[in-house]
Amino acid sequence: GLLVSSPALNDPNFRSSLVLMAEHSPEGAFGLVVNRPSPLSVRDLLTSVSEELGAAAAKAGRDGGQVLIGGPVDPERLWILHRPGAAPPAEAGELLAPGVALGGSRALLEVLARSSDAGPYHLLLGYADGVNRPVNKGFDEFFGSLGGGRLYYRDIDPDRGNWKNNQF
Repeated sequence: GLLVSSPALNDPNFRSSLVLMAEHSPEGAFGLVVNRPSPLSVRDLLTSVSEELGAAAAKAGRDGGQVLIGGPVDPERLWILHRPGAAPPAEAGELLAPGVALGGSRALLEVLARSSDAGPYHLLLGYADGVNRPVNKGFDEFFGSLGGGRLYYRDIDPDRGNWKNNQF
């Protein structure tokens, strides 16, 4: 599901945030902020991986948009949100919900960046972590300790939003 921050949430990492919950259990939670663009463009990130990948993505029209800031934890870690079926099963990410998958491998990045028919994708750096906090308390308690406010849960609907333009 999605967690939507309330206006009273003051922490700069999560103010006005939309957090995609990738995993939650009694041991904790893992999510990605999906509405915070970084200063880094997709073109620049792909070119930093390899000049050849950047050129191939540009040729396929797959190098537009901004990389998103997925959260404050491990900001060098790359995550890839994409449509299921966009890559061969060996490279594909984990299914999060109907129409939404999450991966992070170089092979997945290569497939998505090179193929004009692979469907939309989003690149994110970092993640949000509710370690040792159950999701029904964890993120809400965690965010509450960061300046008040709360998060509200919403189901994921991949047919709403703007996947076609690589935006949520």
